[in-house]
Amino acid sequence: AGIAEFADVHAVWSHRFRSIARWFIAFERDRDELIERRHAEISGRHTDALLGDFRLRGRADRIDLRKDGKVDILDFKTGSPPSARQVLSGFAPQLALEAAMVRKGSFGDAFAGRSVDTLAWLALGRVDRGEPFRSAVDRDWTADRLSDEALARLTALILAYTDPTKPYLSRARPQFETRYESPYDHLARVREWSLVEAPEDEP
Repeated sequence: AGIAEFADVHAVWSHRFRSIARWFIAFERDRDELIERRHAEISGRHTDALLGDFRLRGRADRIDLRKDGKVDILDFKTGSPPSARQVLSGFAPQLALEAAMVRKGSFGDAFAGRSVDTLAWLALGRVDRGEPFRSAVDRDWTADRLSDEALARLTALILAYTDPTKPYLSRARPQFETRYESPYDHLARVREWSLVEAPEDEP
């Protein structure tokens, strides 16, 4: 209704919405016999003695309790989701950390200690351009092992920064440096020392 007055925008999105709705209904119908209960938009918080005053908070799009006692975690994306390789390398830790929180009971005692069967994105923008389902788990790994690895890395990072001599890096992920600015760029005088000021300046 909010875009009804814009005929061209409404025409595009009404078509996309119908496509997404048809795919989503079929996706849920195919999983129905496996799922005990679906939980949408749940907030959670993880605390740990090792983390001190640090709190890991998140809001899960979907956590489904399966009839076999395991858990499926689904994250909805309208854009392009990261790859499983990016999750494994630590460049996209969100979903793996969410799985760790689920297993720790951060989203409710009903999920505590359960194994995660499916950890995936649903890239709704790909409904008309391929398969929207994309697993966040790389080959030869499990979601449980991936979640343990992500939480261990986060804990190690937080503990490292409890050392007052530890520097905060302004550009810790060089491949993304032209996409996201760091809050420490000004302290590192990145613009002053960069040979390339902006993506459009690149050859």
